Amino acid sequence: MMKPTVGNSSPGSGNWCRGARRGFVSRLMRLSYLSPDVLQRLVTQRVPPALSLNDLIAVTELPWAEQMKQVFGGGKSQID
Repeated sequence: MMKPTVGNSSPGSGNWCRGARRGFVSRLMRLSYLSPDVLQRLVTQRVPPALSLNDLIAVTELPWAEQMKQVFGGGKSQID
Protein backbone atom coordinates (compact mmCIF):
# COMPACT_ATOMS: atom_id res chain seq x y z
CA MET A 1 0.00 0.00 0.00
CA MET A 2 1.34 3.42 -0.97
CA LYS A 3 1.81 6.07 1.67
CA PRO A 4 0.32 9.47 0.81
CA THR A 5 2.87 12.14 0.01
CA VAL A 6 3.02 15.46 1.81
CA GLY A 7 2.00 17.34 -1.33
CA ASN A 8 -1.10 15.19 -1.80
CA SER A 9 -3.42 17.27 0.36
CA SER A 10 -6.41 18.00 -1.85
CA PRO A 11 -9.86 17.59 -0.27
CA GLY A 12 -10.46 14.45 -2.32
CA SER A 13 -7.32 12.77 -1.00
CA GLY A 14 -8.58 12.52 2.57
CA ASN A 15 -5.33 14.02 3.93
CA TRP A 16 -6.33 17.68 3.94
CA CYS A 17 -7.72 17.53 7.48
CA ARG A 18 -5.06 15.28 8.98
CA GLY A 19 -3.96 17.81 11.62
CA ALA A 20 -7.42 19.19 12.39
CA ARG A 21 -9.90 17.85 14.90
CA ARG A 22 -12.75 15.91 13.32
CA GLY A 23 -15.37 18.02 15.13
CA PHE A 24 -13.95 21.23 13.70
CA VAL A 25 -13.79 19.81 10.20
CA SER A 26 -17.36 18.52 10.37
CA ARG A 27 -18.54 21.97 11.54
CA LEU A 28 -16.77 23.60 8.60
CA MET A 29 -18.32 21.10 6.21
CA ARG A 30 -21.76 22.29 7.34
CA LEU A 31 -21.00 25.66 5.76
CA SER A 32 -21.54 23.96 2.42
CA TYR A 33 -25.26 24.08 3.24
CA LEU A 34 -25.34 27.89 3.07
CA SER A 35 -27.43 29.18 0.20
CA PRO A 36 -25.61 30.17 -3.00
CA ASP A 37 -26.83 33.77 -2.54
CA VAL A 38 -25.32 33.98 0.95
CA LEU A 39 -22.03 32.45 -0.16
CA GLN A 40 -21.74 34.73 -3.17
CA ARG A 41 -22.48 37.84 -1.14
CA LEU A 42 -19.98 36.85 1.57
CA VAL A 43 -17.27 36.35 -1.05
CA THR A 44 -17.95 39.19 -3.50
CA GLN A 45 -18.78 42.01 -1.12
CA ARG A 46 -16.07 41.09 1.36
CA VAL A 47 -17.96 42.88 4.10
CA PRO A 48 -18.18 40.38 6.92
CA PRO A 49 -21.48 40.25 8.76
CA ALA A 50 -21.39 40.54 12.53
CA LEU A 51 -21.69 36.78 12.87
CA SER A 52 -19.29 34.21 14.23
CA LEU A 53 -18.49 30.92 12.58
CA ASN A 54 -20.92 29.26 15.00
CA ASP A 55 -23.66 31.71 13.97
CA LEU A 56 -23.11 30.91 10.29
CA ILE A 57 -23.21 27.20 11.03
CA ALA A 58 -26.52 27.63 12.89
CA VAL A 59 -27.96 29.44 9.85
CA THR A 60 -27.30 26.37 7.70
CA GLU A 61 -30.26 24.67 9.39
CA LEU A 62 -32.64 27.28 7.95
CA PRO A 63 -34.22 27.06 4.49
CA TRP A 64 -32.25 28.93 1.85
CA ALA A 65 -35.01 31.55 1.52
CA GLU A 66 -34.52 32.57 5.17
CA GLN A 67 -30.73 32.45 5.33
CA MET A 68 -30.15 35.81 3.57
CA LYS A 69 -32.37 37.65 6.05
CA GLN A 70 -30.72 35.96 9.01
CA VAL A 71 -27.14 36.63 7.88
CA PHE A 72 -27.48 40.12 6.41
CA GLY A 73 -30.59 41.37 8.17
CA GLY A 74 -32.31 42.57 4.98
CA GLY A 75 -35.41 41.31 3.29
CA LYS A 76 -33.58 40.96 -0.01
CA SER A 77 -32.92 37.57 -1.49
CA GLN A 78 -31.07 38.91 -4.53
CA ILE A 79 -27.38 39.79 -4.65
CA ASP A 80 -26.72 43.56 -4.75
